[in-house]
Amino acid sequence: MGEMASGRLRSTAVWEEASRFPRVKLSVDKLDEFHSDAEQLLTKTMKAYHQSNVLLNPKRWKSVRSKDNLYVYRDRVA
Repeated sequence: MGEMASGRLRSTAVWEEASRFPRVKLSVDKLDEFHSDAEQLLTKTMKAYHQSNVLLNPKRWKSVRSKDNLYVYRDRVA
């Protein structure tokens, strides 16, 4: 499978086969740094979303995909 680092399993991803980008090897410390940055950005984004209490305007935003109660929208204006 992979190595354990900071309580998370590190495995070689199956998606590498489908990726058009070259494989990049990262140290466990660098990978943890990227995970931490992503978690902080997600936390900041979700906090801003919950503070704004704004509903999406369906005339502007089109739902293009959803999975497990997570939705992806496309801007109709752009």
